[in-house]
Amino acid sequence: MNGGKVTVKNVWLILKLIRYLLVGIICLTLIFIYKEDITFHPTKYTFEMQHMYFFITTAILPFFRLKHQSWFISDGEPVVSYKQKALDLHHHDLAQNHKDRKWTSNGVYTNPYEYTSVDTMSHDNMSEWLYSIAKSVIMSILFIFFGPIFIVIGIYVKYKG
Repeated sequence: MNGGKVTVKNVWLILKLIRYLLVGIICLTLIFIYKEDITFHPTKYTFEMQHMYFFITTAILPFFRLKHQSWFISDGEPVVSYKQKALDLHHHDLAQNHKDRKWTSNGVYTNPYEYTSVDTMSHDNMSEWLYSIAKSVIMSILFIFFGPIFIVIGIYVKYKG
């Protein structure tokens, strides 16, 4: 142990666990709303024994997510729109093939009438963020429903390789 010292790494870990627990609670609330165990007009909550299973899997969720982050969080590979791909291919083509023309020196293309930005006006970053949130929520809901199956698969993957 580190003698009870509070380090930035430990604080970050605790904040991550709290964030994962909050996502689990939000997903659990969505499940209860879907099953009509929580209603808003009138506001009431109906307890059933199966809810104990949901509460236990929600409590386990942060630790499982911490151990298997790649299952819940997108891989960070950027989402590129078709517009950005087309613009990148266009610039690559110009750099490779358009030499000794107006506004060019060999290998360099500068066109004062082209865009002032090398990127398109697209929603690439927003799409990546929304995909990450959607994957996290959907996988958390699936874990709350099928927690033991996830745990068995996690143990199998750990000891197989």
